[in-house]
Amino acid sequence: MANENVNQTKNSWAESYLQRLLLLTPPGGKLPGMRTLIAESGVGRVRLEHVLAKLCSEGKVESRSRSGYYRCAESECSKRMLLLDIEKNDFSLPPASRNVSMFASFWQQIEHGLADICRNNGYELTLYSLQGSLSGAVDFFRNNHFAGCFFRGVTGSEVTELISQYCCVVDVLPHSSNGSFPGVIDSPQMTIMQMEYLLQRGYRNIGYLHQIENTRQVVQLQRLCDYYRIMAENNIAVEPGWGMYCGYEWKKFNRNLYEVMSGKHPPEALIVAGNTVPAVYRFCFNNGIEIGRELAIMGCDDLAPELRPRCTSVTNTPSEIAEKAWRVMQAALHGEKLIEYTDLKIITGESVPYKNQ
Repeated sequence: MANENVNQTKNSWAESYLQRLLLLTPPGGKLPGMRTLIAESGVGRVRLEHVLAKLCSEGKVESRSRSGYYRCAESECSKRMLLLDIEKNDFSLPPASRNVSMFASFWQQIEHGLADICRNNGYELTLYSLQGSLSGAVDFFRNNHFAGCFFRGVTGSEVTELISQYCCVVDVLPHSSNGSFPGVIDSPQMTIMQMEYLLQRGYRNIGYLHQIENTRQVVQLQRLCDYYRIMAENNIAVEPGWGMYCGYEWKKFNRNLYEVMSGKHPPEALIVAGNTVPAVYRFCFNNGIEIGRELAIMGCDDLAPELRPRCTSVTNTPSEIAEKAWRVMQAALHGEKLIEYTDLKIITGESVPYKNQ
């Protein structure tokens, strides 16, 4: 029984090693010689040849009698991509059937962009929501073959590490990243750009409506820390309530913001999480606060361009994120690890005029 377990472990190790090696080898590329395979894997020749024969039968590897083993050229499975969602989202509809517009969710726009890019390059993009145990993920990837996998909502490297044994992986805006895997990482510069913009326009009493209690993204915490740091560097006291969590349901959010705005020291400008901007506009309209003249609003991501006055924001661009993710994936398919950061830009609306203008 013990010997059987040892054999299974060695077989799994050999298969995992060769699967990883294939990911680092471009289609049609030659694998290292047998001596190198043995030395790098720590597995014997017979066991490696057994796994290589299995990979040959699956159409992943080609054996040439005089020159060795090669990764097969592109096959049907190598023209399939996966967009894997770790969170609870419905990906039941194909991208082409969705009415994706500027008013759609930020992530839906990224998804739509990836689907278009894949289709234009001859790839099929499959959407899959992973909910449950990691063993379920293993079964899914053993039974379904993909050239690459775009991740959404990864909170750590465990899932990425696991699935990287079966295909190339690219983290798209990961919650946290140690740089171990290729990916597109959310720029940490957003709050810095927002604060510079507000200070240059004469604002000092600045509040920050954040989502820290409702998110696991490290970059969100970093942005909030930047807010407090920059306020301190400019010798501006942060009044109680100025750093306010905005993830509550409407009644509680409305009550908390009312207390802040009706206090002795209300902020003259607010940095607001993108999906909360409509709620802040609603609050202002309900309470007779004129946006732009009485309260400046600076958004995070341009998620509500239909609002009037148009909200000034520092934003990522979903289409650019999709293009970067595709570029990172192409590098990964050729054995290169590429990490890119999102490009932020300022959308100038009417909600942050020069003070006293």
